[in-house]
Amino acid sequence: MGPKVYHFLFLKDNGNVIEEIKLMIEHICEVFRSPITGITIVEESLIDWIIKFQPTIRYVWINDDVVNSVGTLDRIFENLNVTNHFRLKSIGNEPIMTDPIPFPSISIYNFYWFDLPSILNGTNAIIRLYRSILTTIDINTILKEWQLGYYLYNLEYLEIETFTFLERYDFILEVLKNLDWTPNFGNEGRPTTV
Repeated sequence: MGPKVYHFLFLKDNGNVIEEIKLMIEHICEVFRSPITGITIVEESLIDWIIKFQPTIRYVWINDDVVNSVGTLDRIFENLNVTNHFRLKSIGNEPIMTDPIPFPSISIYNFYWFDLPSILNGTNAIIRLYRSILTTIDINTILKEWQLGYYLYNLEYLEIETFTFLERYDFILEVLKNLDWTPNFGNEGRPTTV
């Protein structure tokens, strides 16, 4: 891919694939004297391993049902430095997190484990929330605070996928209520207004 080369490692599952992945990655990093760029975490033991092996990493993708406690999320947020993008798929059912997610770009699926302050108090540049349970009032609050600049001052891109029983027009009116917004019918580059 031009001047960059990306390698992906896939191993056949012979019953001990997680341990083989760890050993193979350690060996490859030693031979090429290069850190890994990203990791897809498919099992909780990989979380502790990556924190010890390489606590600063560009991309982390955590698959479904790997994280099943607030303690695990706290451990990730406190000990892992994700420099580019963090993706978290669905997780178990425990209390709601109120702490912000400390990574520059995040994609969160099934956003029911986090509340509104966890978004508002974040320093994220890119936020993608899929299958969110945020209400129209929550989304309106996010947009207002972003527009005012008191919260979300680093935010460059926001995407929220949510489901509602409201008609589309009513939904849009509630989300944009009391906002200073400009309709845009084309792509004119990076938006400067809501």
